[in-house]
Amino acid sequence: MTLKIKTMYGNIDELIEINLNLLFNSKNHSLDRIEFINEKGKQIRNSKRFAEYLDSIGLIELELINGYRCNLTKLGYKIAKTVGWIEYNKLQLQENEYFAIKEQLEFNNLKLQKENLEYQKSFREKTEIISELTRKNLKLSNFDIKYRLLIFIATFIIGLFTEHFTDFLGFLRSLFQQ
Repeated sequence: MTLKIKTMYGNIDELIEINLNLLFNSKNHSLDRIEFINEKGKQIRNSKRFAEYLDSIGLIELELINGYRCNLTKLGYKIAKTVGWIEYNKLQLQENEYFAIKEQLEFNNLKLQKENLEYQKSFREKTEIISELTRKNLKLSNFDIKYRLLIFIATFIIGLFTEHFTDFLGFLRSLFQQ
């Protein structure tokens, strides 16, 4: 209905502004739909459709019996009394844009928080792997040190033995010959 009404009335916002003020300033904030006017002050064409549109967006309530009487709603009264339809519409668009931006920022924030959690999880896993590898490296280093010490001692003993082998053999001969 919105597209049809905007096509039918190219200046729909101006017409709403004019007729909202007309309703606001009327006795009991009520008019017959045939009293709606255009920007030139003449009766609006197809006032029934225009009134139904105002009713659909919550600015008026159409009388149920025959649909001729239009009563200003609380929303319509508030808009007419404060800023007017055109300004209200601009504010609504800004508010919608604000909420859309806010929603997008909240989505981006949640996405970044998720990425941060994934990064922290990955970081913890890598830290655990590094700790385990460090423990294994220390065990291998300790084993290497013990092995090198054992080789050093064995080499030292073998070196002493080979250097003094002839002396040792002479010592053994002397022991057994006595």
